Amino acid sequence: MPRRLTTILGSFAAFSMLVAGLWAWNDARHLADASTRPEVTLWALRAAAVALAAAAQAMILTFVVSRIYRRDLFSDVLRVFAGLIAAIALICAIALGLAGR
Repeated sequence: MPRRLTTILGSFAAFSMLVAGLWAWNDARHLADASTRPEVTLWALRAAAVALAAAAQAMILTFVVSRIYRRDLFSDVLRVFAGLIAAIALICAIALGLAGR
């Protein structure tokens, strides 16, 4: 039962993060219009959207795919790279957000 619960909660959280990332990417131009440097804020919002999407993929690999299939080297490498991309995109989003102030 706990295994099924973590799979369901993990997939729901990953799906929510993916929808939030797609919404942020799509509405980034509208959200950036009110800032002093909208082009930098636009890229900060889009980098945050990429970070959300990459983190959602890492969560899907962790909570859903690893529960259904055996864990192997390929899935571990994919999970690590998705985490690295999420971390790099988050750092870029923070840096661009500070630059866009």
